[in-house]
Amino acid sequence: MSKLLKGYLEDAEREARGRLFADLWPVAPDYQIAEGHVVAAGSVKGGRTYHPMGLLGLPVALAQAASGRERDVLEFVGRYGLLGYQQAVLYEPLITARHLEGDHSEHAAPLLGDPLAWFIAHAKTVKLILDLIGSLPKDVDVRTAIDLLRVRDGSRDTIEYTFACRGHLRPMRQRLARVLVSADGSYVATTKAAPRTVARHIIASVVNANITGVSRHVMVEWQPYDGDAEGFSSQFSSHSLLDVIYWQLADAAIGGLVRRCAYPLCGAFFIANSLKVTHCPPPAGDFGVSPCMNRHKQRKWRMSRQPSTTPTTAKKTTTKKGTRR
Repeated sequence: MSKLLKGYLEDAEREARGRLFADLWPVAPDYQIAEGHVVAAGSVKGGRTYHPMGLLGLPVALAQAASGRERDVLEFVGRYGLLGYQQAVLYEPLITARHLEGDHSEHAAPLLGDPLAWFIAHAKTVKLILDLIGSLPKDVDVRTAIDLLRVRDGSRDTIEYTFACRGHLRPMRQRLARVLVSADGSYVATTKAAPRTVARHIIASVVNANITGVSRHVMVEWQPYDGDAEGFSSQFSSHSLLDVIYWQLADAAIGGLVRRCAYPLCGAFFIANSLKVTHCPPPAGDFGVSPCMNRHKQRKWRMSRQPSTTPTTAKKTTTKKGTRR
């Protein structure tokens, strides 16, 4: 292991422990898609482990797999490992790809790896929440995001969306309305809800439904700075990589850390760890500056080198023989 990679992993561990998470997550040497499932290819010998809570770009990386392309799924698991279907649905009814397609006639059985349809469903859900969080600061952005979910139902508008909830899909249909009650409870009025209010409720409901796999533990530990006596400490524990990703989404929503990439040809939302960050960060495990930042600089340089298209008017000089340009 190179010194650069070792230092990177140590930084991830410090970040994770600072958030009171100490769980490790495995990554196999190689993955493949077989029979509708993402599985480790061959032996897992030679794999590695890392502290996922220290990598704040996990939701953004998973959202890229919302495309449904197998190469995007394999690129994610090659870097970060499986989402953890077995662990995520341990206390949920197990499902198969046929269930995700609406066929509930088949009895599910424990499966090795992540069902591809389940993986993509969560990738699309994470992208939906990232887009909604990122759109909140600007009225035009949040209005556009909600309009994509708007369905006209007779004389009223409804919001319709489907999100992955642990081991199953949950279709949602709700009226685009808000109930207002007077202070003394004497009357109830219904008014059209603001897009930002709708977006916040969608974010909260989806994230809350998917962070139930994180638990808190109280431990008895030796406290060297408290008279060499035993004391209590607290730590969070996640059951799967999926739990970590939704926990990070919750932190991003509360902290307002989701920003839009400044590179015009990208414009994707990403989680920033500083207000100074303006471009998508490099994928975890890649070192150096942001690829989007490099592309943006190169684009600006190429545009600055292009000749001006503004027509110039030459001065006319008059001589005895006539007019010369």
